[in-house]
Amino acid sequence: GFWGMYEGIKVPEVKTETIVFKNLPAQLKGTTIALLSDLHVGPVQRKEWLSEIVKRTNDLNPDIVMITGDFIDGRVQKLLPELEPLKHLKSKYGVYAVPGNHEYYSVYREWMAALSTLGIKVLRNGSDVLTKEGASLVVGGTTDLGASRFGEEPPNVEKTFSGTSPEDFRILLAHQPKTGSLTKEKFDLQLSGHTHGGQIFPFHLLVKQANKYLAGLYDVNDTKLYLSRGAGYWGPPMRLFAPSEITVIRLKPEK
Repeated sequence: GFWGMYEGIKVPEVKTETIVFKNLPAQLKGTTIALLSDLHVGPVQRKEWLSEIVKRTNDLNPDIVMITGDFIDGRVQKLLPELEPLKHLKSKYGVYAVPGNHEYYSVYREWMAALSTLGIKVLRNGSDVLTKEGASLVVGGTTDLGASRFGEEPPNVEKTFSGTSPEDFRILLAHQPKTGSLTKEKFDLQLSGHTHGGQIFPFHLLVKQANKYLAGLYDVNDTKLYLSRGAGYWGPPMRLFAPSEITVIRLKPEK
């Protein structure tokens, strides 16, 4: 129990993942993405803890920072000051994010406005085209699968990549891993969170059954899916056999 509590509330270690793609443009070789997910800043995980995460992330010197939802557990008025360290995230091409289901539980529209004040570009069924040495990298992001229950726009991957070329390298940010399987739209890499890797053994089995995927790297048809175990926790302040992570992803072309 004590070990599980320590694992639940500690500052996450950095996990490195190199992902190989057949169609990665040579100019994008070595591009690094710092992936954060499921921070769940709230009653226990607060500003000091988040500051250490930001420091570790900046030390990676990433090209892009991406955050796949569930920033908080609570209202803007109480928790926005606790998210202030996110202002200090540094990367060459900026900080991109998508909402998680917990943003909807805590007045979604207020949080979408608040996150933009922290220098974070939240993608909601939209995309940006980044250029590196002449090659295009499309970063698209969707809303959460539970959005319609709150009267908000559900995820739409086709709309997300509208106006961009399917020949460009495309990354999809979606909080829940099942999102990408609901479309025939082409993309090369999906980054997600939500599952916490099961968080507490033996709940891994139930989490995988509910979400289809648990954690780590998957090949899904012609797409790569990387599913983060997340940085924080939800519910009991514990993790058992599902360590938290800050992930650095390196893009590599197939030889």
